[in-house]
Amino acid sequence: VVSGSYTPNPRDGNKGDRLFYPDTETELHTVGFGLNSFGMPNIGFIRASLALTAYDGEQPLIVSVAGFNVEEYILGVEEFSHIRSVEAIELNFGCPNTEHGKIMSFDPRTLDTLFQRLKQVARKPIWVKFSPYSDPGLLNEVAAVVNTAAPTIKAVVTCNTFASAYAGKDAISPMDGFAGLSGPA
Repeated sequence: VVSGSYTPNPRDGNKGDRLFYPDTETELHTVGFGLNSFGMPNIGFIRASLALTAYDGEQPLIVSVAGFNVEEYILGVEEFSHIRSVEAIELNFGCPNTEHGKIMSFDPRTLDTLFQRLKQVARKPIWVKFSPYSDPGLLNEVAAVVNTAAPTIKAVVTCNTFASAYAGKDAISPMDGFAGLSGPA
């Protein structure tokens, strides 16, 4: 079980029309895409930690952490590492639909700094989740940084939404009409 992404502080998420998605799965395959700009609504690290401490399900629990700088990711790793039922921590670097602007997936220098810090604090297996890359040069840079982080990084998740797809202000009101693209498109 992979949780939704938690940030240090609770977030209400974006306001307005945040989702353009076909009404049915059949329509999704016909249209071929969905767009969202939710802005990561969540209950924050502390409340999530309390709730997840009570988890006693049979499936392994992977906690997803999101942040906007190195310190916030480190704080999340430290917060959730003490929970016995947490098998791994996923670091979500593809969070484009917020007011913070810069997407961690596209910043190899900051990722390298974070990975070096993780070597000192990680007590659970670390997964990393990236936005898809359309620039092969950037993909190679990020892959090189991930490779230097081994064996701290145990898994790489590459199925996040494609960042900054333009939905149009009539379809998505936050972020000037930009949203994450998902689906077969």
